[in-house]
Amino acid sequence: MKKLFISLFLMLVIAQGAAAQDPIAQIRKDYTETKRGIDEMMQQDGWPPCYYELTIVENLPGTGPHRENIHIFYDDVPYEGPEEEEGDYALHPYHWMQMVTAKYNFAAREFYEEYFFDREGHIRFIYARWAPSIDDDEHEFRLYYDQGQLIRFMVGTRAVGSQEKFKQEYAGKTCPKDYSWQRESFEERCQKWKHLFESVEASVYY
Repeated sequence: MKKLFISLFLMLVIAQGAAAQDPIAQIRKDYTETKRGIDEMMQQDGWPPCYYELTIVENLPGTGPHRENIHIFYDDVPYEGPEEEEGDYALHPYHWMQMVTAKYNFAAREFYEEYFFDREGHIRFIYARWAPSIDDDEHEFRLYYDQGQLIRFMVGTRAVGSQEKFKQEYAGKTCPKDYSWQRESFEERCQKWKHLFESVEASVYY
């Protein structure tokens, strides 16, 4: 019995160590926890919400009414300054950008994207749901990063308007050439989110 207990304990330790060494498993864990906190905060009876929101409404040539709804979720930077200034920091803490969500349309085509960052500003995970045109399949993208470097690229497809699960089309460590322009578009938007967050941080009234 004692040997069995020791064996089970060692298996648990090994499994935990393997998970800690797997960056994708850690990203998924942190992402799930962050999303759970955001979902709870956004409930009507949740704790006081803290986020930035930007809504863009336009009428675009050729596609008509266009609307973007962007949420930037952030957390406080841990205080590490002089003790006598800690009170001021508690009133006006610095922030770091955790996640950005963007929902937008072009004509009848609907798009949704999520960008998950670490405290140093590196992108960790991108999720996107695209429908390039009414006649094309809807695409679901998942991109995982370690220290800003792509380590896994996944794409699934399904018929536009379908409620079925996405069928995996590709999963690998690199991005196929056919999807390189989407990857570049997502990564360019990461930089735009950083600039937007920094601009808002410098503009708020406190």
